[in-house]
Amino acid sequence: MRLNLKERKTWETFFKYGGTGAHEWDDKTTGRALGLRFDHAGDLVVADSYLGIYKIRMKDKTAETLVTSTEEPSGRPIAFFNSVAIAKDGTVYFTSSSDFDYRDGFLTVFAGPSGRLLKYDPARRITEVLVDGVYFANGVVLSEKEDYLLYNELGHKRIMKYHLAGSKSGKNEKLMSVPGFPDNLTPVKDRFMVAVMAMKPGNESKTMDTIGYQPLLRKFLARAAYAMTRIPLYLNSFYEIPILQELSYRAAAHETWSQFTPVRGMVMEFTGDGKVLQSWQSARGHRMSRFSEAHVHDGWMYLGSPWNNFAARIPYK
Repeated sequence: MRLNLKERKTWETFFKYGGTGAHEWDDKTTGRALGLRFDHAGDLVVADSYLGIYKIRMKDKTAETLVTSTEEPSGRPIAFFNSVAIAKDGTVYFTSSSDFDYRDGFLTVFAGPSGRLLKYDPARRITEVLVDGVYFANGVVLSEKEDYLLYNELGHKRIMKYHLAGSKSGKNEKLMSVPGFPDNLTPVKDRFMVAVMAMKPGNESKTMDTIGYQPLLRKFLARAAYAMTRIPLYLNSFYEIPILQELSYRAAAHETWSQFTPVRGMVMEFTGDGKVLQSWQSARGHRMSRFSEAHVHDGWMYLGSPWNNFAARIPYK
């Protein structure tokens, strides 16, 4: 979708990639774009949860597939494409959240760390794994000098730093913890923005924290959710009924389990050394909450969220 920021009237469909479908649970065919970044040639690189990494040439609206889910770097297929960052030479850094796909939202968080940070080399057309065993790999961003990457590890509520150059090249380390579940990262010159989609002050529910630190409970809930998704699909193989497909989708969907997270969002601006410069927080129960991305442009901060059917903006100072 595209919106003219000067007129701000209506959204228009700019490009459609993937098949057709009438329901949310058809997304394995229709696709679900999660990460969007313009490269240095002005073309749009997309991370689609199911369809992979592809590039849209803005001039003629044609697409080129870069990485597909059939590839198996280090012997494992890429099940859950999430976010992208593009280097000046065209190298694509991206995250795979889990060995489960987007549809198994609950399982991606509680079935154990299988997320990865990956690199696609366009010259050699090769994808390689930089970091494995990430507890739900989320947003990724490249530093201004391209000497390091930052990526979010949602399951541990922290931002990680992967060095690309210098004496620490190849080293992966924790940069900072965040008070909630970090989603996307965006650059602002020599600084960064992180969108925290569920902020967790000390006086709010600790349901998700309790589950996260109880391995047996986490395993039980993951297996229960898995059964709840597969049983309706098994029955649907005999009798094709839309309600069975919907039950399978809803059982482990992110939308279903998001009700157990706080309805508050936050955006933090910080440096590459982990120093927080300022933050913005939504009021409890506010219509605009659970931020997934914050993008600064022309004196405004634009906010997006998969839980809302609109985008918003606030003055950026």
